[in-house]
Amino acid sequence: MTTHTIKCAKCNLALQGPADPEPDDALICPGCGMSDTLENVTREIGEYVTECMAEAIGGTVRDAFRGNEFIEVTTDHRHQTLHRFVVDLDL
Repeated sequence: MTTHTIKCAKCNLALQGPADPEPDDALICPGCGMSDTLENVTREIGEYVTECMAEAIGGTVRDAFRGNEFIEVTTDHRHQTLHRFVVDLDL
């Protein structure tokens, strides 16, 4: 199992909170004070990871068919959400 540190997107600092947080416990950025409940932070991180994965997969498919005269890959340009919280991903 791999663990990742959830960070404030603005400050790039790890969020702080209880050692074993419950869904309603607050996580907070020590730099700017941005905070939310564990439940909301987890939901937002899920949305962030989904966007990152979609972008990575789209790039891989685009690269795989680059230069192919029979297949044209088009992408649906999504409006990227501004996230308050992020996590480092190795994609």
